[in-house]
Amino acid sequence: MPQENNNHHPNYFRSLEESSKRFQKLVKWTNNGKKTKKGTPVLHSSFKGFVLRVKHHVSPKMKLGTLTLKELDNFIVHMIDLIEKELSNLNKMNPKKTLSLEQMKTAVKLCLPANLADASDEFAKLAVRSYFEEVFR
Repeated sequence: MPQENNNHHPNYFRSLEESSKRFQKLVKWTNNGKKTKKGTPVLHSSFKGFVLRVKHHVSPKMKLGTLTLKELDNFIVHMIDLIEKELSNLNKMNPKKTLSLEQMKTAVKLCLPANLADASDEFAKLAVRSYFEEVFR
């Protein structure tokens, strides 16, 4: 019998459930009771526009389907929720009114898997540098 690889954070599934509840609360606040024909709530705020803009800069010829955009949007909402919780926990340990760069780096590294956490700082610096080069040309 093959053994499953469970390298998840101990609170991973609990955080998924909490994230789902928060997302449903967000849906309730933003859709004003409107639903589509299939009964799914209509969301007014989304990250799809941002994803499409970034995709256009990275690879203009690539196409993304609606289901792919929906999954990316849900992934971004979930990651923001996880980072928000970690920042809240870090702020409880050392309460300050202003969020520091070190707190943000720590929260991101706690939320990402090991390989991504190690590379996250370099990827962030590269992304910010390339964005500013594109903007100020």
